[in-house]
Amino acid sequence: MNKRIAGVAVLLVVGGFAVWRWYQTSPDLTLVPANPAQLVAINKQPAVPVQASSEPAAAPNPTKGKTLEIAKAYYASKDLRAFAEMAKKRPQEGGGTYAFDAINICLFIRKVADVKATDYTDAGLFAKKQAALNDLRYRCHGFTSRELSLEGMNEFVGGIVESGDLLERVRNDFFQLVQESRFTATQRLKLMNGLAELQDPATIALYATEASRYYNEKGEQSYWVNGETYADNGRRELVEDAWRWASCQLGVDCKANSLKLLTLCVYDGKCFDSMDLYYRDKYAKQPGVFEQLIILRDIIVTAFQTRDFSRLIRP
Repeated sequence: MNKRIAGVAVLLVVGGFAVWRWYQTSPDLTLVPANPAQLVAINKQPAVPVQASSEPAAAPNPTKGKTLEIAKAYYASKDLRAFAEMAKKRPQEGGGTYAFDAINICLFIRKVADVKATDYTDAGLFAKKQAALNDLRYRCHGFTSRELSLEGMNEFVGGIVESGDLLERVRNDFFQLVQESRFTATQRLKLMNGLAELQDPATIALYATEASRYYNEKGEQSYWVNGETYADNGRRELVEDAWRWASCQLGVDCKANSLKLLTLCVYDGKCFDSMDLYYRDKYAKQPGVFEQLIILRDIIVTAFQTRDFSRLIRP
């Protein structure tokens, strides 16, 4: 086994979303964490005041749009092993990274126990969760036990690194950027422009949140959006939800029976046919907060559509 790839994949849950992070045991392998909410070691110093809107856009990215076909195939796949076999042969389009995502979601599903009717007072919820679990198991049926073992994962990750997978390299660049000791407004704008050029919906979902995250002198985190600071736990969660919902409009498939909604149903017991219904339910007792969530979501989506990030980066 290649010593460069020794490590372990660990399941994390952020806001009800099941995601994975690869923890390496060898220092010469760099893979990207699955969610920026876990990047707790990044910038805990105030940003240097720089007018974000005055910075020029980043130079055109030669990777622009190259991952979109692979991303769409991943979201639409009914056979994730067949998808992974196809995708890993296309490293120039980031296929290895999406193949790794397919393996991770199937590793998670393999560990999920059968749904028991006796655990539910709501027969409808039981039926939806059982159907979602069956659907995901069907999509994952082709993987062997060895492919979903630590040894198999090690070998696969090594192949991603050695192939020069586009997304592994680009995400590594973004990861290094957000870990700068002083994540300035200029660096935040660079990150946003790089994400906009790449156009990869999953990468936007993973990293864009970091550009609006700030830390005070006590190391306490907050978000800054449209001139307002979101500091307490509830308000931070609102911004994180806005980013997740925005990712659906930026290319992540969030339709009924999508991988995202099926996983939410199985892991979190929240079984809905759209992200709109998911968040309406979550904020059902806070209609005013739900309206604020929609406003934040639209600010994020508009920023990427217009390439104007001044409402997401504190001057």
